[in-house]
Amino acid sequence: MRRRGTWRSRGRVRRPGGCGSRRRWRLHARRERHTGRFTIPELEWRVATGLWQVMLRGGRYVGVVRKPDETALLALLSRTRTAAGRA
Repeated sequence: MRRRGTWRSRGRVRRPGGCGSRRRWRLHARRERHTGRFTIPELEWRVATGLWQVMLRGGRYVGVVRKPDETALLALLSRTRTAAGRA
């Protein structure tokens, strides 16, 4: 839900099933929160694809610059090391 939808719903407090904007913001924030943990297949995909940055010059597409995703690589290595240590 976007901010506008939350703001519009303020007037719907009295309707059945409606809730106040404060509660709606809390529900929205809880739903949007990401723990930051990725699964191993997601980390493998991030390592394989890397980070992409679109290059524009004068508002026109020029190309794409790819960089390796070092954070994903280090996270994947630490996960596989701990899994290998347990086995």
